[in-house]
This record gives sequence, C-alpha cells and structure tokens, in this order.
Amino acid sequence: MHELLAAATDRFASTVATADPASAVPACPGWTVLDLVAHLGNVHAWAEQIVRANDPNLDEDQPAGDLATWYAARAGRLRATLAAVDPARPTWNFVGQGEVAAFWIRRQLHETTMHTVDLDLACGAEPQIDPAVAEDGVLEAFEVFGPRMVQRGAGADLEAPVVVTATDTGASWTLVPVSGAAPRIAAADEQLDPVGSVEGTAQDLLTALWKRTSPASLTLTGDRQVLGRFLSSRLTA
Repeated sequence: MHELLAAATDRFASTVATADPASAVPACPGWTVLDLVAHLGNVHAWAEQIVRANDPNLDEDQPAGDLATWYAARAGRLRATLAAVDPARPTWNFVGQGEVAAFWIRRQLHETTMHTVDLDLACGAEPQIDPAVAEDGVLEAFEVFGPRMVQRGAGADLEAPVVVTATDTGASWTLVPVSGAAPRIAAADEQLDPVGSVEGTAQDLLTALWKRTSPASLTLTGDRQVLGRFLSSRLTA
C-alpha cells in the first residue's frame, strides 16, 4: 500500500502544479483549489505527527511559495514516516479500533484519492480511480466511517440488510443494521434476506458514498425507499 500512497500523492502534486489556485472546488462548497491543497497537506502533517510522535494536536500551516512544492514536502514527510514504522505498531486513531500504524497508510491513501477526485472536478477533468483502490475505499467507508459517523451522532439510515456490489471487481458486501451502532458486514455464510441491492463500479460506489457523485450512477434493485434513504444518509465525513 506504500506504493499506492506514493502514486496517489504524486498524482495530486502533479495536478496541483497545473491547477489555478483560485478555482472553485465544486465538491467542497466555498473552497478553492488553494483551500483544498492546504487541507490535504495539513491532514498529511497531522497523520505524520500522530505516527511519529503519537500526538494528534497539530498547529495547521498555510501554503507558502509554490503550491505543488509545499504539498509535496508534506506528502514526502508522511510517506517517509510511514515507511519507517512497523505497520503493526500500536498507534492512535480517531475511530478507537484497529489502532495500528497501518491504519494511517490506508487512511491517507483514501484521503488523497478522494481529494484528487475533488481536484480533478475543479480542473474540469474526469476522475479516474484504480478499481482495486476504489474497492478498498468502499470497504474502508463501511469499516472506518460507519463507526465514525455514529460517534458524530449521525450515521447510516439502514432498516434492513442490503447488498452492495462492485460490478467491475466482483466484490460484494451485505450490510446488516445494528441498533445504536454502524451497520456490520455480514459473514459469507450468513443466511439473510436482503431487501435490495446497490450495484455500480467500485469508483461509482466510492464517490457516491462520499457524496461526490449522485446515486443516479448506481443501479438499485428491490426496495428503493430503503435503498434511497441509506444512500442519502451521512455515510462518511
């Protein structure tokens, strides 16, 4: 996953180098490209400090000089710190589960991936996410942001089991509602009666879960009211 993170941060930096810092970012109302780059650079610095010093209290910095260079420096420090640490080393995270350093490699990969989508849209380009990365991003949304949103007093509006399938990778997850908690992913051998299914490419699923694209890009089968409420609820943040 280190190689994927390196490729993702390099891709973001190269796009920033040709972007107009004043351009609006449609997926993040009120933000410009400058704001987006500042956000992601500071998220990288925050994650790097957590892994290196076990300290989540970061004084955010603002870009100075060349925007792509400023971002690449922070991405480089993050990658170096993550490469030097044992992925199994106990390390704090904001979910309170899976607290090892490997969490941050995965999280920063998907943070960068989603904000590259934002940057592409701001530049008028068509986002392209590797299907395997998008598939893991969907799983991360269920595993990490399901509990995260419950902690924030929101979360998935799910009344009955539903199946979510990535049509290009073949990955499929059955989500089961849990009272007072995030939906769980059913085991492969569980006997359930899902009320509907959501299908789309891994990229379309991921961007819909993150509210970057409309659920209209997905195929809904079964109880469309249950599926619609699920897709409309706060699934990530």
